[in-house]
Amino acid sequence: MNTLTIKRNLDESTRKQAVWRKRQDSEEVEIFSLHITEEKEVIITDYEDYSKIYAIYSLDYYNAGN
Repeated sequence: MNTLTIKRNLDESTRKQAVWRKRQDSEEVEIFSLHITEEKEVIITDYEDYSKIYAIYSLDYYNAGN
């Protein structure tokens, strides 16, 4: 698998909430950060290291699924 370099200016002003996800068949809980940018992107990152981007959605697409 290759690493794709994607950079965004994410900080506490773009961070909207923490996202919790419990792993199946385990008691472990993963915590992510949800950001919304001025460009109307929803970005899921590592909870502490915002440079680790896991997903990017348009705000419209994200809202349609939730």
